[in-house]
Amino acid sequence: MNERLALDVAVIGAGPCGLMTAKKLAEKGFKVAVFDRKPYASFINPGIMEMLSLQPNKIEEDSNNIYFTESGFSLSKRHIKNKIYGFATYSPGKYALVLRSIYPTNYRIDYKAWIEKLENEAKEKGVVINYEKEMTGFISSGGYIKGFVIEDKKGNDSEVYARHIVAADGIRSKLSAYANIERELWGVHRIVGVRLKDFDIKKTGKDELFDPNFHNMYLNKKFSGPNTLAITAYLGDGEMYVIAVVQDTSLRDHSSGKPKDILDNFLKFLNNYDACAEAFRKSTPSQYFGYYLPVNSPIAKVFEKGGVSFLGDTAFTIETQWTGAMAVAAKATETIEAILDEKNRDEMIGEYDRWWGRFVVNARRQFDFSTFMHSLEEEELNELFSYFSDEIVIEHLSGCDDEFGTPNEFIKNMNARLLEIDVDEIKSQKVRMLMTMLKQRAQEGKL
Repeated sequence: MNERLALDVAVIGAGPCGLMTAKKLAEKGFKVAVFDRKPYASFINPGIMEMLSLQPNKIEEDSNNIYFTESGFSLSKRHIKNKIYGFATYSPGKYALVLRSIYPTNYRIDYKAWIEKLENEAKEKGVVINYEKEMTGFISSGGYIKGFVIEDKKGNDSEVYARHIVAADGIRSKLSAYANIERELWGVHRIVGVRLKDFDIKKTGKDELFDPNFHNMYLNKKFSGPNTLAITAYLGDGEMYVIAVVQDTSLRDHSSGKPKDILDNFLKFLNNYDACAEAFRKSTPSQYFGYYLPVNSPIAKVFEKGGVSFLGDTAFTIETQWTGAMAVAAKATETIEAILDEKNRDEMIGEYDRWWGRFVVNARRQFDFSTFMHSLEEEELNELFSYFSDEIVIEHLSGCDDEFGTPNEFIKNMNARLLEIDVDEIKSQKVRMLMTMLKQRAQEGKL
């Protein structure tokens, strides 16, 4: 060991959640440092779509900027490359579940500008950021985590001690593993995709199975492969993002087929569908990517381990985008401040647990719904989607009473539409089962 560093707060992970947490705590006068194994702030996995979800933050905007009111962050509109106004999910029979927003649900932004702005703001508040430093173990005493060991790129070890440690090191968090956090593996997403360049969005048009203004999502093996949600999203600047998310039960479950074959099937469909074929045929691949994404149950009590908290994607994949992480960071810093100042500690932890607990419940519901959708065969999907002949429209920009925002608003509206259906008229046994369950939950007041 060649160094011992003492801090008020040590943050592992220099992503949006970690940097926002560090910035907020430094503003309150605490001595804060961030550690990350990556070489610089804007280093990013090529599979990340860079689509900024406007929820669960509450948003305000003017002619020049967008403002994230819960975290206090703002971003110039000149960094916005494209806007998305909702989601359209298609069944094989050309039925569509369309969820449209009056205001954009997503922006494609310049990620480098985004994260470097947040990094600079953290530094201005006194945060010290250490890159190419990898955490290799905890230092604990009496069940309380008081520090950790980091290793630099030359293999030199250092000890870091802090009054509080923030684990914001992502979905494959080493910290949660070292801390023996028990989580249920819900499944595995095998993700494969490609970025296309020279994509002319003007050569596409709105049709039964494509809309250039939306996230276009396709269910069933007719489009790509079994247990697969295939997605296209226009990123702006002539870039199109094409992805296939294969939902399996475990790392050993390959029953859905080879990811490359699934992606090839989807690209073949897009290259031959009239509404978008010309644009896809004239574009060229710029980057292929593929990886496993484990879907673990959320960490329900993020402050339960003494001396450490688990935030952002470490606790659960809030959004693959960054606003969700920033909103959580802003909320969590209030609790961390109470822990450090030893004022209203238990009360603040309880308040955060109640706030976060709403998402823990919704996460399971949304995963179960996704699993159900993947289980449906072609005719079952067609029957379910046939009940959504009209678009579901959400008309808000500044958020809603539900902190987790637009996705839940869409689900509430979907449920309301489904509850109007006479169960006795449904042909598919699985769809009838879904409707029966929804009606029962509505009667119990659980929707």
